[in-house]
Amino acid sequence: MSMEPEFAGLKGTYTDQADGIFSRMRKSWTDMEGVTRRLIDEAPSEGRLIFYLVMSDLIFFLSWTFKTVIFPAMEDTPDAPLVVGIWLLIALMVRTGMFYCASVIVWIMCKGVGGEGNWRDTKAGMFWGSLVSAPFGFLAALVTVVLLQFDESVISSGWAVVIPFLLAMVPFVWYISSGVSAAHKFTQSYVLFTVLSIVTFGIIVALIIFNLESLA
Repeated sequence: MSMEPEFAGLKGTYTDQADGIFSRMRKSWTDMEGVTRRLIDEAPSEGRLIFYLVMSDLIFFLSWTFKTVIFPAMEDTPDAPLVVGIWLLIALMVRTGMFYCASVIVWIMCKGVGGEGNWRDTKAGMFWGSLVSAPFGFLAALVTVVLLQFDESVISSGWAVVIPFLLAMVPFVWYISSGVSAAHKFTQSYVLFTVLSIVTFGIIVALIIFNLESLA
């Protein structure tokens, strides 16, 4: 009788060594779908999925408050602690709730076009994709800080914030699309990426228009 442990040998999902979260993130940057399939095969608990989402929430919070904390003189407001507190509330409460709502919508949409994953699988792909892409958002914040520090002329135009933000949205949408595609066993993740990109772009444009109207 063999004494070796049994395992389900699924291509692209099995490894003989346990990976830590940072190791999985690094592997996800080059093989998001494979790592996501392995994660789903592990049947992660709701608590584990929430942990991934909250971790991405915290990195999102750091990204949007980085210049306020590191370079407070560049923030044109005397209420920097209040701003930081508001962003923390948005990151932990509003963003988490929005991801749960979005996961339901994406799950229903994917099921409507033949997706095979359930809601838990969809959440796994989206929440893990959010964490995998979070460092790119933080990198965009670093670029913004550098631009604000060395070129004050871009501060009034706002492009120092907008351009890095838009660039960071590309890996954000890509990794979430790849995670959801793996969850629903889609063979062409770029289709979902295109759809989510259009939706995300529409939301960003709507927010910009709303902001301009509120300032008018």
